[in-house]
Amino acid sequence: MDLSLNYDIVRKILVDFIHYELKRVGISNGIIGLSGGVDSAVSAFLTAEALGPENTYCIMMPYKKSNPDSLNHAKLVVEKLKCKSEVVDISPMVEPLFNLDPQMNNVRKGNIMARERMIILYDFSSKYNGLVIGTSNKTETLLGYSTIYGDNACAINPIGDLYKTQLWQLAEFLGVPEDIIKKPPSADLWSGQTDEAELGFTYKEVDQLLYQMVDERKSNEELIESGYSKNFIEKVKSKYKNIIVMADISTYSDALACIKAGADCISTTLSGYTPQTLQKAKDDLPDFALIEELNKVSIVSIFAEGRFNTPDLAAEAIKLGAWSVVVGTAITRPRVVTGWYVNKIKSVN
Repeated sequence: MDLSLNYDIVRKILVDFIHYELKRVGISNGIIGLSGGVDSAVSAFLTAEALGPENTYCIMMPYKKSNPDSLNHAKLVVEKLKCKSEVVDISPMVEPLFNLDPQMNNVRKGNIMARERMIILYDFSSKYNGLVIGTSNKTETLLGYSTIYGDNACAINPIGDLYKTQLWQLAEFLGVPEDIIKKPPSADLWSGQTDEAELGFTYKEVDQLLYQMVDERKSNEELIESGYSKNFIEKVKSKYKNIIVMADISTYSDALACIKAGADCISTTLSGYTPQTLQKAKDDLPDFALIEELNKVSIVSIFAEGRFNTPDLAAEAIKLGAWSVVVGTAITRPRVVTGWYVNKIKSVN
């Protein structure tokens, strides 16, 4: 099965997406954690085109045991794009945590490094009044191959609906340096680590399966008829979570329909500026108490892309049924997000 897309159209859609989202909140700068891998390189290329290289900040964050090629490849991107950049060594930040537990394994260390890097990116976000641009692809998200509050944290993610193999093709179309495209994918969290070795299969194999499993919604029987072994299907399904990420779902009733279709986790975007819009959304579900029932078997994640900037509005949201409310202002938080969110994406394990 050919997962190729019209990458000229894909490029335009994603560049316009970045440009519109930042313009919508009055922000002109994009902040990217540039690892030296293909995912962050593609995000950097798209952001530089959308915002201009002068408004694109690529932050390189090596650890003392990182592969030197990672930093060298990240610098290739910076040189080609002529964007702004900084290098921050995370070693003195994470080593004190590592030293607290001599028995700490590589997974725990990797999660600490991923989260430390995101702390740094959000600090640069505040420093330069920019939004953190995501670098996680669809394959990683579906397989839970990411770190909560680490590499999967961002304000917007332009590449989140592209499978890894599609991302390689887009990278080639955009002119990402070949050394970056051709090297084995790795989070470089410890020496010799590669994505495919950890996952136990190649991206090409799993992308083909995931596309038929998720996008075409084929049953196990249909997948087996397509030539996939039962063992491979079960192995992928043991990692895969039915996640609809930031889908075009605007009501609770639509969210329920997705759950009935098999989703474990729903992200619902509610556009609106006042508590009254929350009340309207609430009214879309005849029996709001059903949420409690659904939570026994599913996680309903509702993402209100709001402008609830004051404690009074937050209080109103809580009265209307919010389980938790994040409050911020345009001064302290460039993109104010108020909502309900339960994250089912697993940490690297």
